[in-house]
Amino acid sequence: MRHEWPIVLFGWLSIMLMQTAWSDHSMLLHYVGRLDGADAPFVTMDARFEMGMTSYPTKFQRPKPSSPNKDFYVYLYDLVIADAYLGPVEFRLYGGRDYQRLIATFAREKTDEGDLYLLRPFIEASGQYLLRARLLEASNHQIDMFFEQKLPLAQSKQHRRDYAILLSLGTCLLVLFSYVYFKQRKHSRGLSS
Repeated sequence: MRHEWPIVLFGWLSIMLMQTAWSDHSMLLHYVGRLDGADAPFVTMDARFEMGMTSYPTKFQRPKPSSPNKDFYVYLYDLVIADAYLGPVEFRLYGGRDYQRLIATFAREKTDEGDLYLLRPFIEASGQYLLRARLLEASNHQIDMFFEQKLPLAQSKQHRRDYAILLSLGTCLLVLFSYVYFKQRKHSRGLSS
C-alpha cells in the first residue's frame, strides 16, 4: 500500500483540477443561461408611449459568425389609450460612439408574438446601444431607448476552459491506467517467482 500513495495523491489532485475547471465552465453556463438566458429588461417612456425590451441569446443555429446572436422582445404601450400598440413599426438599432453607427433596421407590419415584436440583430461587442422605434400608425411618433448589452465571455476563454477539462479527464485516465498496469505487473511478478 505504501507504493500506491503517490498514485492516489496524483489522482486526487487531478480530480481537484478537474473540479476547478468544471466550476469555471459551469459559471460561464450559468451566466449565459440564467433564467432562460434573459438579460435585464429595459424600459423607457415619453409623454405618449412606453417601450420595453428584454434580450436573450438566440436559440437558433448560427451558420456564420455574423448571424444574429440576440433575440430582442420589444413591447410598445400607448399611455393615452392605455393599450398595447400592435401596428406597423420601423426599428433602427444604433451603436458605436455617440450612437452614430447604424447596426440594423427592422420593419414590422404587426407584432410577431402576441403583443411583442421580435428583433434578431447581431451584437458584435458589449457596450451601449440605442433602439429607435418609429410608430407608423401613430403619426410617425418616435421613441428612443438606450440600453447596455453584455456578451458572454470570449470564445477563446471558453475554449481554454474546455481544454482544461479535457486535460483533467485525460490525466485521471492516465492515473487509472497506470495504476492498473503497475498492479498487474506486480501481480505477474509475484506469480513468476
